Amino acid sequence: MTPAALAAALAARTPGLWFYDSYSAIFAAGLMVAAEEWPLDGEDVADPERYYHEAEPLVASVPALHGDSAHGRHQADARAIVVAVNLADPLWRVAEAARRVARPPAHEATHVGHHTALRAAIADLDAKVKEMP
Repeated sequence: MTPAALAAALAARTPGLWFYDSYSAIFAAGLMVAAEEWPLDGEDVADPERYYHEAEPLVASVPALHGDSAHGRHQADARAIVVAVNLADPLWRVAEAARRVARPPAHEATHVGHHTALRAAIADLDAKVKEMP
């Protein structure tokens, strides 16, 4: 995959922080509709299940075993998907900044600017890791 194709794939995915629940479902927080936004489509929504499904926050799921909960590798897979998606953008920014630092600079000011951008990208990655669900 080329860097441009990777950047396009990251830009095309469902945005926002992703999280998972004990039922092995993976959700995007940015797709959740706040209760204050009821009624949806101009209708009175008395049924929370209808609200939940119309909001469509589910983006993926892994197989649930032993009833309706994920265990073992399935729970680990759900967590890995969430970690990979949530850290993809900051990791990509670190990789891009590191690539610019590794290139021979045209002049010293450009080189200093690339190092500053790399430090900022690493700080962004550290912040994102701290806010992981």
